[in-house]
Amino acid sequence: MKKNVLAVLMAASMILAVSCDKNRGNDNPPETADPKVTVSIDTVTAYSFTYTVSPSDAETVAWMVLSADEPVPTAEDIIANGERMNATVPSITRTAENLTPETGYIVVAAASSEDVYSEVATQSVTTSEELLVPTVTIGEFTRLTRTAATFTYSHTDAARVSYMAIVQGNEIPAPEQILAEGVSIDPAASEATVDNLAAGQRYVLALAAVSDKDMYSEVSDTTFVTMNAYLADEDVSDVAFSDVQAKINGNYITAVFTDESGTTSLQVAFYATLVDKKVPDGTYEVAPDNLQTEGIKPGIAYGENDYEYTVLSLEGGAELGQIDSGTMAVGDGVYTFNFTFNEYFNFSGTFSGEISFESALGSTLNGDYPEANFSSGEAVSFKAYNWTDGSDDSYVRFLIDDEGGDKFYGEIFTHTAAIPLGTFQANSGEGFEEGTFKIGECSTVSKIRNSGTALEIKPDRSDKNTWSAAPAADGTITITDNGNGTYTLSFDLYDDIGYNFKGTYTGELTMLYF
Repeated sequence: MKKNVLAVLMAASMILAVSCDKNRGNDNPPETADPKVTVSIDTVTAYSFTYTVSPSDAETVAWMVLSADEPVPTAEDIIANGERMNATVPSITRTAENLTPETGYIVVAAASSEDVYSEVATQSVTTSEELLVPTVTIGEFTRLTRTAATFTYSHTDAARVSYMAIVQGNEIPAPEQILAEGVSIDPAASEATVDNLAAGQRYVLALAAVSDKDMYSEVSDTTFVTMNAYLADEDVSDVAFSDVQAKINGNYITAVFTDESGTTSLQVAFYATLVDKKVPDGTYEVAPDNLQTEGIKPGIAYGENDYEYTVLSLEGGAELGQIDSGTMAVGDGVYTFNFTFNEYFNFSGTFSGEISFESALGSTLNGDYPEANFSSGEAVSFKAYNWTDGSDDSYVRFLIDDEGGDKFYGEIFTHTAAIPLGTFQANSGEGFEEGTFKIGECSTVSKIRNSGTALEIKPDRSDKNTWSAAPAADGTITITDNGNGTYTLSFDLYDDIGYNFKGTYTGELTMLYF
């Protein structure tokens, strides 16, 4: 019995001891984890990169972005001097910007909790190669012909440059299509030529570039118009003229120089005061516009064999050159011509001799012409051109053109752009007179109108020997609005010899403005 009591007492003592030990253990604080931080790199470009800082068990977190060659700071320095974040969030993402391409950087981060610091987390990164976007720019057109256009261009950072010429009104292609389907041009050059174009057509020139890293430029585009089919588009040099016909009105002279073949002629309209019935020696320069009253009047070409003032006529009038600058030098009985025409082309020629004003421009009629032929069965066009320099003084030209018969030009002075109606008489020749028509001039050599109001009589347009030309010196022109979309133009005129010529035409009128 005593042994049992002793055993129970010993067991109770042991249980008490163990219980007391457990109670003492609950009085100690729980262990805390050390602070930690990690850094990861997300995206990288040539000028930036994005990184994420992720802390754990931290009260304070900070980081720095350093160049790769800078020493890594201590955790204490990073916490003291770095950019801090809210340590309660699981992570934060930032972007380092305005960096240098292909350059090494390092992101360093540290965390702390009370006086305990984490190890320094580091992550190295190198920015990528710079991908430059090329640019391309169209400069100016240095030469336009009937079938080609030469232009200048420049670019930056382009490995390839291409163009496309699109008829205006169609969609401009994307740069990728221009580079894939267009015409490649030399990136090292600065000028290129577009070929195989249609005459008198309006185009859009579209230019694009791509870099050696397949970066595409935006499209550079501009419009241009090729020359009309009746305009000459090649230089003409060293023409020797053998004949001249001229007419003078006051000090205004129109002279037509013709070569021996009769296929090349040069009409020059200029101002000069004769000395002993001769053109004085000197250099006569093309004036800035054809409304000036000194120098040489620049030319205007309206169509095949249809022009006025100073114009070069080639192939019997099939190709024309509007003289726009240059000089005519007169000295020792020689006329020397150096002109530019149709803006881009050069002409040179000479004539030896004096101009005789007794052999003037004028009519080639041999009698009255009672009715102009505007009913040959071929196409007949009835057009009006309103011509002005921006001032109040302008004129309206009426053109009746029967492609199988005659051709009539009527020029009426007016202050308005509207079609003038009524009856009009000849201008006195002393400048602008409202409601009068401009008297005409015709060449006795080419048998076509040179300026003003005139009738070209062409029974056979392919045979120049059948032609006649009648400049209007007097008479009347009457224009009537028929109220049904058509107009009637009738004329009863007299040439400079006194022969009478008449005509009437009714039709729809196309109005053009210059």
